[in-house]
Amino acid sequence: MNSPLEQLITTPFGKFPESSGNNKFSIVTLENPWPYRIWISFFLETAFEVRAFYRGRQVLHKVINKVNPRGLCFVPPGVRGNYLDLADVSLPDPTILNDKRQAEYTLRLLKGVSPGVVLRIEGNQLCGMRTGTCHVYWSQSEIPGDGIRHGNLLKEQFVPIFNLQHFISDLIGYMEGRNGCPNYNWWLCFGEEWPDSNCVWKKKLIMVQVSSCPKVWHMIIPLELKVSHHLSGKEELFLYLAIYCLLLTDSVI
Repeated sequence: MNSPLEQLITTPFGKFPESSGNNKFSIVTLENPWPYRIWISFFLETAFEVRAFYRGRQVLHKVINKVNPRGLCFVPPGVRGNYLDLADVSLPDPTILNDKRQAEYTLRLLKGVSPGVVLRIEGNQLCGMRTGTCHVYWSQSEIPGDGIRHGNLLKEQFVPIFNLQHFISDLIGYMEGRNGCPNYNWWLCFGEEWPDSNCVWKKKLIMVQVSSCPKVWHMIIPLELKVSHHLSGKEELFLYLAIYCLLLTDSVI
């Protein structure tokens, strides 16, 4: 038997099952789609949190919270990105480092980053590419291990590094107790191969951690924990997620 969440997601688009109480999302129909449209901008709004490390020392912490950013463009200090729909993330000047040799090598890598390393939302995927000479490697963990997704960013060609539908599938499993909390963190290593079983991440010259997911995720998890034993709250939680899943399939837009 399908779970309540799976029943909602697999229900033919039209009227959702009504939930108990005064749930303001209880009625949504093809003939009356406006409740969806009101919430589209909220559900598709994405927040990015960025941390940059120079050999394990955190040199940057930034939250990009503007409405509907399409992604990020990492640039060297003093350089502006070429993408109007992306938020620039300027990597710090390595002259702040006490180790002059480390600062010199880091600056050399940063010069190769220009005109930028791009993370962009394309449909239901987060994709990445580099536009400079500096090679960039990505992984879903700072600790190398079997089963950890990883790869390298191609030059001037987007490659997918994250799929929102897979994230939703993992989120369903988490809510139903079948797996752990979904991972929405990525690590970028600039100029050095990664993952590297012979070198811990804190030894790499430039490592960047990016946390990215729709803002609805930050609402879903506290709500899931809060209402785990209350049916009416669960129904509202399932409906939130079902609406988001439908938005991913472009059924409404």
